[in-house]
Amino acid sequence: MSDAPLWVRPQLWWRVVIVLCGASGLLLGDPAIAYYTCQSNLLTLGYFACVVYWMIRRRTTDPPRPGSAARSSSPS
Repeated sequence: MSDAPLWVRPQLWWRVVIVLCGASGLLLGDPAIAYYTCQSNLLTLGYFACVVYWMIRRRTTDPPRPGSAARSSSPS
């Protein structure tokens, strides 16, 4: 794992850009990409918003996985 702070890692910034693109796609309402519907935009936005939230909360660039919060809080 990198010793660089979370705020300078490209993984965080790429995911933030995806969230911003999804939000702007919903706000503009212009389907520029075929088959990229409002529902798929909402799912993408929701997933990446959760990923960014958990990245900031855990201060790591590892994407969240099911049950990872329960495993990380238990002592080893």
